Amino acid sequence: MNKKLIYLFAVLVLGLFIAGCSGSVGKKVYPAAPELVIYPAVPEPVNLEVSIGGATGTVVSNPIGIFCGNDANVSTITNPANDCLYAYDLGTNVILTATPGPGHIFTGWSEACSGTNPVCNLVMNSSKYVDAHFL
Repeated sequence: MNKKLIYLFAVLVLGLFIAGCSGSVGKKVYPAAPELVIYPAVPEPVNLEVSIGGATGTVVSNPIGIFCGNDANVSTITNPANDCLYAYDLGTNVILTATPGPGHIFTGWSEACSGTNPVCNLVMNSSKYVDAHFL
């Protein structure tokens, strides 16, 4: 009777116990190459925070997330959370639009946005803070 030797191997790879074999009966069996699967890192979301300064007004975002204000347009009925902070996926393009309350004017942005145009475009490559000023 022929003795058939079968070798089984276990390989410790990256803290995982992987056992495998290849070959056929009657031959030495060699360990199968462990399969290494690399998953891409999932980036943490980045925060956009908006504050309203001066008189009354609102700031809303596209895509949705920010709906922040200190006037009657932002009531606890339409927006109970008064969302001035939102976590966006890294790299998201966000458009903020400032609207003054009745009888007031938008005077400009500070921090991550600047200027007096009521529309501000941001790329969320890091967490950002924006102030909207009304008079």
